[in-house]
Amino acid sequence: ALHTHLVVREDAWLLYGFGSAFERRVFQRVLAAKGVGPALALGMLSALTAERLVRAIREKDIATLQSVPRVGRKKAEQLILDLADKLDDVQTDTS
Repeated sequence: ALHTHLVVREDAWLLYGFGSAFERRVFQRVLAAKGVGPALALGMLSALTAERLVRAIREKDIATLQSVPRVGRKKAEQLILDLADKLDDVQTDTS
């Protein structure tokens, strides 16, 4: 099974595929953060597992978030500010 997310922009339709529904949910939540687009969200999931990304945001682990390419201190702080309380209902199941 392949779990997908379609991003429709004015100039393109982009389809992103994920191995689990959990990864897709994390991708969709990360997109909700200010200044995060699909490329950066996908890069975060490539550098960190979905579980580790959720844990880093919940625990406000700026150092782990900064280990992702294109994420500096300000972007890491913005992610934590925007998403720390929005990941509570994301479970780590792989359904």
